[in-house]
This record gives sequence, structure tokens and C-alpha cells, in this order.
Amino acid sequence: MTSIDDDDFLMWANPQLQSSSGFISFYNGIDDLIERAKNDDDDKANLLGMVCNYLIELNEVNEYLYELEYDIIELNNKLVENE
Repeated sequence: MTSIDDDDFLMWANPQLQSSSGFISFYNGIDDLIERAKNDDDDKANLLGMVCNYLIELNEVNEYLYELEYDIIELNNKLVENE
């Protein structure tokens, strides 16, 4: 498994969290998401998802794992609905 470098993650994540032509972001970069995640569970979930996606990409995990991610989200939604 490849080791994680914080700077590499920040460089990978920032462009995905900033508005661009045809896309308006809810965040102003990764620092904004990290700050918001301290007080909001939805932002924590978004941050965790970004970390997972980064690790998947970094370690060149095959596309099957993305299918599992959707299964996990679907199961989580069912659990939340049943609370």
C-alpha cells in the first residue's frame, strides 16, 4: 500500500472542491470542508468520502470497490430510515 502524504491529498482534493466553469461548489477548497466537518455530520461524511476516493485512486484499486461504496451508502440510508 502506498503511504499518504498530506500535501498530495490537499493538491488532489482542492480542485474538486472549488467552483469552476459549469460547477458551483458548496466549499471553498479542502480547508473549508475540514473546518465545516468539525460541526456537521454531512460534511464529515463528505470528507470521509473524499479520503476514501483518494486512497482508492492512490492505490489503484479496481472499479469494483466503487460498486461496494454505493452498496455501503445504500445500507447506511436504510439504517438511518429505520432509526
